[in-house]
Amino acid sequence: MQQDESCGLSIPMEEFASAKKLAPAAIGALCDTARGIIDKGGAVCILNAGGEIVKRIMTLSELEVLCSEYKHP
Repeated sequence: MQQDESCGLSIPMEEFASAKKLAPAAIGALCDTARGIIDKGGAVCILNAGGEIVKRIMTLSELEVLCSEYKHP
């Protein structure tokens, strides 16, 4: 995980994918951290392999969609 001035938290897509395969509980922890940032008015960014922002999540409903995709295969 990285932090960036425009994002309260930046998470590489690969990190979500690996956590899904190796430690599904890690997805819950990432989502909880992200939820706290969004609750405080921040944004969570999802990065591609090149480190570019592919999605900026600014609402809890957007976050829940993303988290549910990764929690349930």
